[in-house]
Amino acid sequence: MEQLDHTTVVDFVLELLQCTRLDGKEVTGEVFDMEFAGNYLLLGHTLAFVVEVNYGSFFGQGGIGSLVERASASLQPSASSPEGSTPAS
Repeated sequence: MEQLDHTTVVDFVLELLQCTRLDGKEVTGEVFDMEFAGNYLLLGHTLAFVVEVNYGSFFGQGGIGSLVERASASLQPSASSPEGSTPAS
């Protein structure tokens, strides 16, 4: 898999933040650079909020969230095979 270059990642993040306001200012390239420079925690929280608000139904129980939940449940050890036990040969 190819690695994403810096420009592609920034363009993607700016696309996600389109029409988002931070402290009353629309997040454009300049605002992005000033507000998030070195503040990756704020950026992460902001992106999480934007994705939750705009795409929550897709990732929730009505969308792929139910698939993720089922996949997680199928990976959990069952009550009949205690964790750490090995199958008999």
